[in-house]
Amino acid sequence: MVGQFFTDYNLSAAGSVLVALPTILVFLLLQRHFIAGLTLGSSKG
Repeated sequence: MVGQFFTDYNLSAAGSVLVALPTILVFLLLQRHFIAGLTLGSSKG
């Protein structure tokens, strides 16, 4: 993708989206659990 005379930015951008996509999907699916875990210890009592 990165050569001496040519760099394929489109292919690099597509690859980075494909790498980030599973992490984003997991976060969106489990967002309730992440927020519940973050706020679990925040209440004083």
